[in-house]
Amino acid sequence: MILSSNHIKRIKNTPKAYIACNMKTRKLFADKMLNVWNKIQYLSNGSASRRNSIL
Repeated sequence: MILSSNHIKRIKNTPKAYIACNMKTRKLFADKMLNVWNKIQYLSNGSASRRNSIL
């Protein structure tokens, strides 16, 4: 991703609190996605082992 000088200026002018808040929400979102992913993995693994026990 190439940052233009205008973009860099805008980033510099962005309040620190806003960036911190954005990072926090991003982290929360990432954690939520990770939880969902882990549940999916767990469920698919569980169903696989159940399938094996049935077979």
